[in-house]
Amino acid sequence: MMKVTRNGMLMLALNKTFVAAFSIRRPLTLSRMSTRPPNPSLSKRSMSSLSANVGSSSEALHTVVVHRNRQSAAFREGTQLIFGGSVAATFTEHRGESPDNLISIPMGSLVAVVVSRESSSKERGRKDSRGKKTNSNAPHHSFSTTDTTKHRDVINQSQLIGYGVYNPESMYRVRVLCHDTIHPILTKEIRSIRKQNQRGNAQSEEEPLQLILERKISDAICTRLALGLPSPDVTDTYRLVNGEGDGLSGLAVDILGGSTAIVMSSAAWCEIHRDTILSVLEQSLQQSYEDADFDIIWRNTPSRLKQDGYDVDAKSSSDEEKREVSVVATESSVKYLTYPYSDGQKTGFYVSYF
Repeated sequence: MMKVTRNGMLMLALNKTFVAAFSIRRPLTLSRMSTRPPNPSLSKRSMSSLSANVGSSSEALHTVVVHRNRQSAAFREGTQLIFGGSVAATFTEHRGESPDNLISIPMGSLVAVVVSRESSSKERGRKDSRGKKTNSNAPHHSFSTTDTTKHRDVINQSQLIGYGVYNPESMYRVRVLCHDTIHPILTKEIRSIRKQNQRGNAQSEEEPLQLILERKISDAICTRLALGLPSPDVTDTYRLVNGEGDGLSGLAVDILGGSTAIVMSSAAWCEIHRDTILSVLEQSLQQSYEDADFDIIWRNTPSRLKQDGYDVDAKSSSDEEKREVSVVATESSVKYLTYPYSDGQKTGFYVSYF
């Protein structure tokens, strides 16, 4: 039996098994991921190019200081999104000379988030002509490691909250990816890497971010395995990474048919560090699912990225030959026919969130 619904979805019923053909968004980029370990030299080249793209490098350490008040209590206790109005000041420490033209921390840079140990009163925001409050940008300070400056004292005397990615154009000024309260061991490891950089032992800026991604994606996989996902002949389609739910704000990964991983990017930092995300995801999948050979599809939400201050080309660059390739997705023993390489919305299939 065949039925065409109003929204153009083709429904097929065969031997009491429902097969749904979904028209879903065409991926912006398609990567065929093999089961071989990633090439270390390729990863290093990708990391260095990404650092150049965000206008930062391993020679700079970035820090965001937030107010200690009632409004900032939530993210000091574990909330992952820090709004611009809660930021008191930002700092960039350079091993070389401090550039005069650096007026802000570059978008996508990894930052240490600290809070002043002294309580600060709520600042009154300025009002525009319509009487609405506006938040001006917090002051930015650049200094050299060799300088004797009070800026370093401000940072050292503050309490470390954790590490995240910075975006001067977004209402979410910092997306915290590693909170000291929740991940104290991981926080300690990242702090150690930053101290090595401060002493002149050059490391890639992507190294601490790669460490965070490895830990968070590994935790997400272990959580799904503990929940019985995937389940042979029952469910091979599920959400593997669920954004803030797995500590990776702006990043989601769905598994379709047990062999196709669809990455959904809705934050600027995901686009900037795309190569690192793909490399870590590939390695994590091959280590956890040795018998599976995954296709990884990268796709994004241009409207959400625009709100985050990051413009992307909405045109698709997918392989035209694969647009009609289908994947059978099984959820609770019900089979769905999906087209993950074609145009559509989000990841192309509504899966249960965990």
